Amino acid sequence: MGEDSMAQDSTPYLRFKIALRRFGGPTSGLNPEQQARLDDLVAQEQQLHGLILSRQEAGRIVVGEETVGHALELIIGRYDSREEFERDLARHGMELEDLVRGLREELAVGAVLELVGDRAPRVGLEEARAYYQDHAAEFTRPEQRTVRQILITISSSGLPENLRPNSRARLEAIRARLLEEPSRFGDEAAAHSECPSALNRGLLGTVSRGTLYPRLDRALFSLARGEISGILETELGFHLLRCDGIEPAQRMAWEDVSERIRERLQDRARRRHVRSWLREISSP
Repeated sequence: MGEDSMAQDSTPYLRFKIALRRFGGPTSGLNPEQQARLDDLVAQEQQLHGLILSRQEAGRIVVGEETVGHALELIIGRYDSREEFERDLARHGMELEDLVRGLREELAVGAVLELVGDRAPRVGLEEARAYYQDHAAEFTRPEQRTVRQILITISSSGLPENLRPNSRARLEAIRARLLEEPSRFGDEAAAHSECPSALNRGLLGTVSRGTLYPRLDRALFSLARGEISGILETELGFHLLRCDGIEPAQRMAWEDVSERIRERLQDRARRRHVRSWLREISSP
C-alpha cells in the first residue's frame, strides 16, 4: 500500500484521535467551527505522516500483525467489555478496520521517528558531568524529618470526650506528661492517638517538606531532634508531633546519578534530532 492511500485510509482514525485530544469528545458532537478546525488538523497530520512514510527510513520499517494486535489489545483493555469497546467505536463513527489501519500507520510513523532519533550524537561522560555540576539543586536530596504523631479528633456530636474543648484538654494532658517523660511518646501514641499510625507507636515515617498539612509541616521543620511540638490544629483535629530524626539536605553522589543524567540528556538529544529532521523534510 502506498503512502498516499495509507494516509487516506487513516482518516477515520485521525479524526477520532484528534477530536478526542483537541475537543474532548466524538466528532458527532462538534459544532461547524470545530469541524472545520478538525478538518485542518487532520489534513496537517496526514501530510506529516505522508512525508515521514515517504522517506527512505520508512523502507526499513515493518509493523507486524503481533505489534498491531498488542496495540489493539491495550485499547480494548481500557474498556469493561468488548461490547462496550464496539459501542464506543460506533459512537465515533468507526469500524474496527479503521482503527487497525490507523494504529498500523501510527506505529509505522513512531518507528521511523525512533530510528531517526537513534542517529542523534551520543552524550559523553564529560557532557553529563558538566550538567551535574551546573544543576546542583536538581541532584540535592532535600532535608527530611522522621516524625511521630498523636492525633485527637474533634466531633460536634458523638462521644463527649471528642467535643472540641475536651479533645484539646486530653491532648494538653498528654503533652504535659510527655514534657516530663519525652521517651514515652510512642507509648502515649499507641494508647491514645486516633490516627492509624497509633498501631506503629505514632510513627508517620520520614518526610520531606510539603508532605504534611502546611501547619504541621511548618512546625515539624522548626523542631530540633527529639523536640515535641505545641498543640496544632487541622481539619482532622488536634495534633502533637515529635521530631525523631533529621536528615540534612545532601548532594547525590555522581556515581549514583551519572547514568540517569546520560539517559536524560540522550533523550533530549534524540528529541532535538527528530525535530530537526522533521523541519528538514517539511521544508519546500
